Amino acid sequence: MTAPRPSSGSRVATVRQPRSGANYAGWSNLNATSALPRAARASLWAGDITGARADLDALVATGVHGAVIDAWLATIGAGIAAAEGRIGDARREHREALTRWRALGQPWFESLTCLDLVLLLDVADLDVDAAAERAREVFTQLGARPFLDILDTRLARDGGKAPATRPVSTTELVRG
Repeated sequence: MTAPRPSSGSRVATVRQPRSGANYAGWSNLNATSALPRAARASLWAGDITGARADLDALVATGVHGAVIDAWLATIGAGIAAAEGRIGDARREHREALTRWRALGQPWFESLTCLDLVLLLDVADLDVDAAAERAREVFTQLGARPFLDILDTRLARDGGKAPATRPVSTTELVRG
């Protein structure tokens, strides 16, 4: 299997090839359950809802179950709902995902899920404001400067509170 290559001209790597569950058919479930959620998040951050949905479908198709998979399913589902403009569903699923990551004692994944919310929903939303605070807290504790930069850029882009007209991809944030 050939690894996808980042697009040229961007500091954010984006996969330009079509993806589907078939792309992962040769992977073991162990690898797929680790890689697919991360691929779905990258797709969402890049504004690729179709890719995120394909990754979610492929994750479900592995047939693997458990608390971490449930947290990922809620996380990805929330991101897709937010990107599709289903705000009520996105809020509900993000709360579920955050609850699951907290129950698992996973502040890193909790903070990334918070960042998903900040990137994909209106930054004026109170849920987004709380998510931004939690993400900042964890990223600061961990010294995760690149993630703090993404968070700060997203919030500054809309004055910290102004409504977003659409989800903002990390590619747009990096390019300014």
